[in-house]
Amino acid sequence: MTSGQSGPPQRELYVPVNVALKRLRQRAGLTGQELGRRAGMSQAKISKIETGAIHPSVEDVEHLARALGAPQEDVDRLTDQVEHSRDRMTDWRFGRDDPATWQREVLRAFQTWAVNANLNLGVTADGAQPFGTTGAPQGDNRF
Repeated sequence: MTSGQSGPPQRELYVPVNVALKRLRQRAGLTGQELGRRAGMSQAKISKIETGAIHPSVEDVEHLARALGAPQEDVDRLTDQVEHSRDRMTDWRFGRDDPATWQREVLRAFQTWAVNANLNLGVTADGAQPFGTTGAPQGDNRF
């Protein structure tokens, strides 16, 4: 389509939820703090969601999208994307991004897997549970 022609707006095929929420907030002219007040969340949580530091729940995305006045179609698309985010394949090949980004993605995926698998990744100094056994985490709770 050349410039000057009319037609339906073209949507990007895939925009990560965190990027879409940040764009909606910026278009609404809101700060993270103001959005947090509207959605009942802290500014810190908004920031972590927008930067991809945490994966938001379906409820969080719905609250944020509604607080931003997103059309129902966008709310549905974003919440559906969150529901199915763990179903999609991830390209772990080197060279996709800088190494630090790739390492953070691998760590985030591993942490998500470890939590879902209920593995004990915190080895205690006294050897209470061996590394990798099932059960409640002990010791180092960084994960």
